[in-house]
Amino acid sequence: MRPLFMICVLLIHTQALADEASLFLHEKPGQNSFKYAIEAKTPDEVQFKTNVHVLSEWFRRNVPILAHPKGFDMQVAVTGDWDDHYLLSKANYGLRANMTFYFHLFMKDGKTWKAELPSASYYGFTINSTLGAMNPHGTFPYFSNGTDDPKREKAIDRAATKMDEVRVVFPLREELAPGVHIYENPGSSGYNVIVFNPKRPAYWLPVTVKELAGIYLEYYSLRPSDQLLLQELKKEIMGIPADELDEPAYTGHDSNIVFRMNGKKQGLPLMRFNPDYWDRSLPPSAIQFMTFWFPQMSAEDMAAHLTRFGYPVRSQMLVNQIDWNAVAGQIMKKK
Repeated sequence: MRPLFMICVLLIHTQALADEASLFLHEKPGQNSFKYAIEAKTPDEVQFKTNVHVLSEWFRRNVPILAHPKGFDMQVAVTGDWDDHYLLSKANYGLRANMTFYFHLFMKDGKTWKAELPSASYYGFTINSTLGAMNPHGTFPYFSNGTDDPKREKAIDRAATKMDEVRVVFPLREELAPGVHIYENPGSSGYNVIVFNPKRPAYWLPVTVKELAGIYLEYYSLRPSDQLLLQELKKEIMGIPADELDEPAYTGHDSNIVFRMNGKKQGLPLMRFNPDYWDRSLPPSAIQFMTFWFPQMSAEDMAAHLTRFGYPVRSQMLVNQIDWNAVAGQIMKKK
């Protein structure tokens, strides 16, 4: 859920722009810039910076709104998406980042509007992140210095990593092109697009109810404060019919409190990223997996937005101009 202060900022921007809708310069030519905000020390990190810059240039050349900026300066910003916990998972191999295209709008008073809100004025996607088009299936804290036994730090972090690896996967809508999958995003106004190497093993693996039960038991057995939950968990697992244990796990259970999963194909599937998807003969700097947001704003809604606020929804325009089959060609493979 978006924090309240961000909603307030968005409302302030919306009102301000509605009052000044005629202040934008739509025909003024703009310039492109590239900002890389990740420290690059190792040879892999230096090569990753080069690979990401090449990718940004590909988008600039092949998406018309980026190739010929008009009414805005275009800044491509690349930010890091890395942490110690992410490194603990065997499923994570490639260096990852977020790439965002910011439309810095020109105004008639000579200023350039550089706000990051609303989303009509920026568009981003992730590179090599194994968390795309998936949601967490719960919140499972890692080791805490304040409450956990220091002797169990590694064991707790390993168990939390296994929990975090299991994700809720959205329904597959269609294969748009070889190496391009579109997923529903329930409750949202758009889809998720995953771009991958179709010649590699499947990027997601199902998790059986039995496997997930073992992961839960390992996690809850490591903390004294979780003992009541552990007892409830054991009782709930004992109540699962034997014929469900070897079935793929799905979200939802009518009565369980801790282990709210089923093997009846009810709800959404639970999966984890396949470590074998990565071509490890390529360096971690190679771009092997990308996840995009695919908004679904209609032409009528876009026209209404332009009339109301005085500037177009350039994020939707950008997505509408993407050749997804060509994007799939930017996934790096063996030569």
